[in-house]
Amino acid sequence: MKYTYKLIKIFIVTLTIFMIGSCEDILDTSSSRIGELSEDQAFQNEQGFTSVMAAAYTELEQLDYYARDFVLIPELLADNYTLTVANRGFLNAPPNNNGHVNIWREIYRGMLSINQILSRVDNLENREFATRVEGEAKFLRALYYHDLVKSYGRNPRFLDSNIDAAQNGVPLVLTPTDLEQALELPRNSVQQVYAQIEADLNDAINFLDDSTSVLSNGSNDVFLASSVAAKALLSRVFLYQGKWEQAAQMANEAINDSGLELQDGTDLVGIYRDNSESIFVLQPDVANAFFSLAPFTTGDNVEIVLRQDMINAYEVGDMRKTQLTTEGNKSGENVTFSLKYNNYVSSQGITNIPIIRLAELILIRAEANLENASSIGNSPLNDINSIRTRAGLSELVSVTMNDILNERRVELAFEGHRFWDLKRRGLNIPKGVQGVDCQAECTVQSNDFRIVAPILNRELVINPSLIQNPGYN
Repeated sequence: MKYTYKLIKIFIVTLTIFMIGSCEDILDTSSSRIGELSEDQAFQNEQGFTSVMAAAYTELEQLDYYARDFVLIPELLADNYTLTVANRGFLNAPPNNNGHVNIWREIYRGMLSINQILSRVDNLENREFATRVEGEAKFLRALYYHDLVKSYGRNPRFLDSNIDAAQNGVPLVLTPTDLEQALELPRNSVQQVYAQIEADLNDAINFLDDSTSVLSNGSNDVFLASSVAAKALLSRVFLYQGKWEQAAQMANEAINDSGLELQDGTDLVGIYRDNSESIFVLQPDVANAFFSLAPFTTGDNVEIVLRQDMINAYEVGDMRKTQLTTEGNKSGENVTFSLKYNNYVSSQGITNIPIIRLAELILIRAEANLENASSIGNSPLNDINSIRTRAGLSELVSVTMNDILNERRVELAFEGHRFWDLKRRGLNIPKGVQGVDCQAECTVQSNDFRIVAPILNRELVINPSLIQNPGYN
């Protein structure tokens, strides 16, 4: 249960502080190891492994990561979200100053805990416990690396010839590493990173066959890794690579294994609040993580609102618009707020951030089957219509790829998918309605250097072996 996880987090606060302090020594050249932990303190018994595993999960809760920025910025980079007039300077920030996702430091810090776990898991006498620990660690490492490579590398189907093909991904750090060695690690290729992600997820699927977590006292818990979550993430990874048959097959397995069904559309907020369609969810402890989305009409918070183009994307009668958005006025500007993460209106508020949920799996299966001219599990048309009818819309009589992408846009809106969906399809990045959502540059071409995030200068200084993405030098 999530409460067990939270109690464990409270119990290990001293150890967690110790660990994070060690991780921060990544900037201290006098440290002999990156994030080194004392085996006596951290890996003496099962409780120690459990504590370090809990710390690895907490990296997901960083504001730069899933607790805020990694969900919101991909929506701002495309045509779903914008900022209210008084705050739009954020979108014009220089590329090296928070104008893109910035998860490098957070993820590699989380990798330290995971690699420490994996390097010592064979020492555990309880092999059942050891297998679950290894499965959860590899699931988290796969999630971390997929988020890294889709941010700092091109999609494997649309690689950039202007960067060395051997170093167009991100560095693979798979073991506890001496600091001097880590500072010399170059980028691996995109293909190498994806191969490692697939290997980790296949292991996680096998090791987490019972769908339990070491943090949940043997019960299935959507806040923690499971075999179903590993299959769901692997289906997404296959989709990003254009491995259509594998994506459809793995999504279908995850759907069937989950035992979940699409809920009635009359209470869409309840889907998030009650996790009734959730596969893997984050419930951050970070206060005010989504404060910038609150539909306040006064105050100086940075308000994030729907672009006009996003509003236009909803069809008449779409319950996702009527239930999950609201109109308001901010400083004289008429705007539309999202209610999906509104923690400040209790009747509409949620605190759960869905990282993977059932509707995404259905949409993955539909897209992959359409590309593959197959009907693994169901036909693309049936899958799309199941999402549409739940939202109060009429069924389609035929389905195109544009239909699927439009459905992904409105169904997964504000969950951090839009920019990545456009990028992985090799499409231009629209910025919305000319003269309303954008003024001069309303389309970013698919081969523009800004499609990938810059590696911040501090990382380049620390590691001279890193190659900056073209255009940011």
